[in-house]
Parts: sequence; structure tokens; C-alpha cells
Amino acid sequence: ALVDSALRLFAEKGYERTTIAEITAAVGIAPRTFFSYFQTKEDVLFTDSLERLDIGLQLIRTRRPGETVGQLLTRLVSEISLLGDGTFHMATPTARARIDLLLSPDAPPTVQARAMWWLLNAQQVLAEELHRAYADEVDLQTAAAVVGSFTGALITAAVTGIRNGTPVDE
Repeated sequence: ALVDSALRLFAEKGYERTTIAEITAAVGIAPRTFFSYFQTKEDVLFTDSLERLDIGLQLIRTRRPGETVGQLLTRLVSEISLLGDGTFHMATPTARARIDLLLSPDAPPTVQARAMWWLLNAQQVLAEELHRAYADEVDLQTAAAVVGSFTGALITAAVTGIRNGTPVDE
């Protein structure tokens, strides 16, 4: 309810003009309760990020016998990109709000900073798990390079497609 309320208010008033008090009032809770769920207002836009990271970590931990790093990362993209009902993750309301805000010319620096924090944190955690899964084949620095290259390529391709009007599932 907090996420839905926040997204609606962000769309109506703009992200920076929306307060936590307004978000919580819309769902009938006290503002301090907001912080039981989120550390910052920016985190409302990243509510799905931890779930996606957990899916990726679980896939790495349960890699298939003989599966190469490349095969695992390809499977990881497929699994993380699609939700259980077949919906493409980037088409969800939260993901679209985050993407639209981050790609806007007046994207709030606080949102950009939180996006960078989430990305760098996720890359490091995934690299560490990839190194553990392939300890005999991939050192930690190489795992970090692979994960960084891979996620950078995916994000850059997705952003370019979105900016060019390509449907998000493509």
C-alpha cells in the first residue's frame, strides 16, 4: 500500500514535492511507520531490488552441473527479468516509475545516488557469490569484472531501448 500510494503521489505531484507524511497519510499510518519498511523515500522506488538480488543469488548457489559462467549468467537474466506470472520485470509499475524518474532530465540526485548504491551493492554481492560458486575457475576480481560487464551491458542496452521507444520486453 505504501508503494502504491507513493507511486501515485509521485506521478501526481512529482517525486521531490511528495512527502513521506503524504504517502503515509494516504494509507492511514503514521510517518514513523514508513521507516519500519524503508530507510529512505528513495527506497520506495527500489522495493523490488532486494527480491531480484535474492533470486540471482539463489540461482548462482544452485548452479547446474557443468554450467559455465556464461550459461549461468544468461539463465540468471531470464529468471530475474520475468516475474512468476510471465510479466517482464521492467514493465511493473515500480520499475517503470523508477526508470522514468531516473531517465528524466531533472532526475533527483538523491534517486540517482540510491540507484548507484543499489547497483554497486548488487554487483559486489553477485560477484562474491559467483566467485564462491566457481572458486576453482574464477577469482574474486575476475568475478567482479564479469558481473560488472554483464550488468553494465544489460542496463545500457535496456536504457537505450527505452529511450528509443523499444518495447520494454524486447
